[in-house]
Amino acid sequence: MIVRATARATREIERTAAWWRDNRDAGDELFLAELDVFTRLVAASPEAGQRYGYRRDRLFRRWLLERTQVHVYYTVDLDAQIITVHAVWGARRGRQPRL
Repeated sequence: MIVRATARATREIERTAAWWRDNRDAGDELFLAELDVFTRLVAASPEAGQRYGYRRDRLFRRWLLERTQVHVYYTVDLDAQIITVHAVWGARRGRQPRL
């Protein structure tokens, strides 16, 4: 399966990666490394993420990047063989993203 990110998710990935580079001495690439593992795992097993809920008639799933405490929100289109990442959101923010 192909994993792609929306424009919004791409901006969030870039912003989160920059934060980790600027604010973590030992973990500057930790977020991107965890995101890479997520991408490979979800491509092989797209329904592995936690069922988050339906929005606009699509089932959203959520995957926690454990070491960085960032959630990745995504949908799966089995017919098209595409996984779309819609949001990358800090789990500690105290609220959920608008999907």
